[in-house]
Amino acid sequence: MEFRNILEASERNISVVLVSKDDTHEPKISTSVLSRQLAGTALVVEIENRNVDEELEHCIGRSFGCRNGAIRVYFPGVRFDSPSDSKRHRFFLRADIDSLGAEKVQELIANGVCRRTPVFSSMGIFTIEEIQNTQRSHRLNELRLRIAESNKRSDEWVSLVEEENAELIRQNDAITADKIQLECEFQQIKDDLEISNNDVQRLEYEKYQIQSRCETANISDSLHHLRSKLSNHPNSLAELLELFQAMFPDRLDFTKQAVDSVKDVSCQDITIAWQALYHMATTLYDLFFCEENIGKDYELEFQRISGHRLAMTEGRQTKRDKKLMKMREDTYNSITINITPHVKFDKDSIRAYFCPYSDEKTKTRRIVIGYMGHLKTDGTRRRKN
Repeated sequence: MEFRNILEASERNISVVLVSKDDTHEPKISTSVLSRQLAGTALVVEIENRNVDEELEHCIGRSFGCRNGAIRVYFPGVRFDSPSDSKRHRFFLRADIDSLGAEKVQELIANGVCRRTPVFSSMGIFTIEEIQNTQRSHRLNELRLRIAESNKRSDEWVSLVEEENAELIRQNDAITADKIQLECEFQQIKDDLEISNNDVQRLEYEKYQIQSRCETANISDSLHHLRSKLSNHPNSLAELLELFQAMFPDRLDFTKQAVDSVKDVSCQDITIAWQALYHMATTLYDLFFCEENIGKDYELEFQRISGHRLAMTEGRQTKRDKKLMKMREDTYNSITINITPHVKFDKDSIRAYFCPYSDEKTKTRRIVIGYMGHLKTDGTRRRKN
């Protein structure tokens, strides 16, 4: 209760800085240094025993409490009967002190306390304005005495001048007080903004750490999934597609149509299909999405490196047939894609029809396979007829 009485003694016009201890049983800042910085303006109180924290909150209320390494500045005129008044008094959590640093917190406390320390004329002369007012008052006294000696009837004039001067001084003092109050509030906002910006940076760092842990977990899950797929050699195109989806999730993808299409396709040599898909995920991907390959002949380069044939388009008659070209369309990410380009796998004429998909908004770039097999062309249709 004695501490509460000190805080409520507003006539003392002095702030109180309460410093608690954390798990290390030590304050987060040097109370001796802070006491020297605030000499004459604030009383620095250090809680010696953490067991005092609960008793203190019982006396002054939880909203005004200070525990677990925190620091609270109680400015004059504390109103414990109003919990909302606690917002007027600066409060630094242990995390704030760790983030800002002890020296910065001490600087913020010292600046805030000094700005709010009231100055009374009865305590002395502290500003240039007070010096000017004192000089003016002395001069008026001299004039009044001089006029009184020469003409006593001028007392009324002197009285009026003094009244006018007193009114001007009162108005000036009110303006000065308002100015100081606004400056204090402005600086308070700047200090709070600095703390908020620091909190934002801390939260951004924590977000980055969480994202990194999530990415690591995703990579670990992907590797586990991939290793499980490698336990057995794929015996069909369907198993091969599933394996390559796990191996190259950022480079290669298959639409539902592609997955459905391989169910009816028989591949005599899975090894050749493996090699073709591997080069589509590596060689073909680099040809389309690496700037150094801009302007190259994709068909010649792909065949030179992989040994597999690449066709970027169909024959003239096939392109003129709307029904045949409609077969070379698919849907990916809710948009229609053109899968006319294709890679020939083997002598069985198995082809992988694909689209070099790119989304600038999401920075997504993939070789999207939309069909595997052999789509009809004008030539195959005429031969069948």
